[in-house]
Amino acid sequence: MQAMRINYDRRFDTLYVTFTGNENSYGDDSLNSVILMRDLDTDAITGMTILSFMKKVQTNSLPKLPSEVGISIEKDILPKLKQ
Repeated sequence: MQAMRINYDRRFDTLYVTFTGNENSYGDDSLNSVILMRDLDTDAITGMTILSFMKKVQTNSLPKLPSEVGISIEKDILPKLKQ
């Protein structure tokens, strides 16, 4: 798994996850409430933003991430938020 930075904004219930520098990225919002950040040149995923994150956790409605992301919200992100 890639090194990642996780930031949760409680006020707006938004989770930000960054895998690599995303200065050269654009948002691909083709998934429901998940914005994948992609490199402008290679289309590689550089991070993601999940809207209404805790609401989805509480209602067991977290989206399944595409396999190309290479992580699981339940296994890789939730435990880090609880630390």
